[in-house]
Amino acid sequence: MTALAIVLAALVVLLVSSVVALVRDLRADGYGSAHTSGTGLSVSHRLSAVNPYTGPGLR
Repeated sequence: MTALAIVLAALVVLLVSSVVALVRDLRADGYGSAHTSGTGLSVSHRLSAVNPYTGPGLR
């Protein structure tokens, strides 16, 4: 029974750490920031490396 509890605790730790990593990754990509205007990971955000004038701001 204790081995099962240890395995379940390890799975919970892995799940929580993966969710935290996902949230940090989304925030690093600009999710929820003013740059994406609430659309999440927008196409213009990904294409900004191809065309530097796709985002907001001065040309």
